[in-house]
Amino acid sequence: MDEKRKQGYEKWLSDHPDAVKIYLSTSFSPITSKSLVGRIISPNAYPSIAYEGTKSVIYALPGTVDVELTYSYTRPGILHKNVTTTWGPTKLSLEVEKGKTYSLAFDKEEETFKLSVQ
Repeated sequence: MDEKRKQGYEKWLSDHPDAVKIYLSTSFSPITSKSLVGRIISPNAYPSIAYEGTKSVIYALPGTVDVELTYSYTRPGILHKNVTTTWGPTKLSLEVEKGKTYSLAFDKEEETFKLSVQ
């Protein structure tokens, strides 16, 4: 990981002790992969997606957080090596509360993003 980037969001977190974490649900296996990428629009959040080990996370202050996200699902294909389906980019306004940690995932059946408390 880029040490300078890590220091940037560690400083932002120390300057904003009330910040909440929103973990982005992603997974990779030898057969399929699910990725959730995007950008932060709100001024009340760290300006880019951060990383804790292999987890992607959004750091934000309590209240409304505006983001733009894209979800991609890749699976083995029959005629092609891999088939990727992408939803988005989609703009979302997320309501987050102080002292809580969240998980943000994409529901393929409903084709919608789901924010839940961890």
